[in-house]
Amino acid sequence: LLGASEASLSELTRAYTVFPNEGVPAPAPRLIREIRDPNGKVIASPASPAPATAMKASTAKAIVSALPLSETIPGARGKSGTTPIFSDAWHFGFNDTHTWGLWIGRDRFGPIRPLAFGSEIAKPLAEGIVADLFEGAKTASAEP
Repeated sequence: LLGASEASLSELTRAYTVFPNEGVPAPAPRLIREIRDPNGKVIASPASPAPATAMKASTAKAIVSALPLSETIPGARGKSGTTPIFSDAWHFGFNDTHTWGLWIGRDRFGPIRPLAFGSEIAKPLAEGIVADLFEGAKTASAEP
């Protein structure tokens, strides 16, 4: 659970998908994408539910424009946060193609450290990881 909201990291990360998708959240993750027979033929593929609009596209666009641009990932925006006693620090971000979330906390309730702000510990770590992933993807796609 993340902070007082009692939402998981994956739930909150998925919630941020509404912003680049103009108010429509990404589909919930599925454990089973398809079932194949011994010959490899797909015999079942669970249908995804139709996406429901979470907010007006204009509202999502207004929120996107209010969020700060990333200093390390071109075109990305995000939001960091901290719980009142510094027990949780988090950062959620997105660009046109990806949404990510990172949480830093302890397995026991209590401060991570004094003044452990999400913008100072979670954001740099999240954006560093994502920037490295994007750079790795560029390198991999550039090879024949």
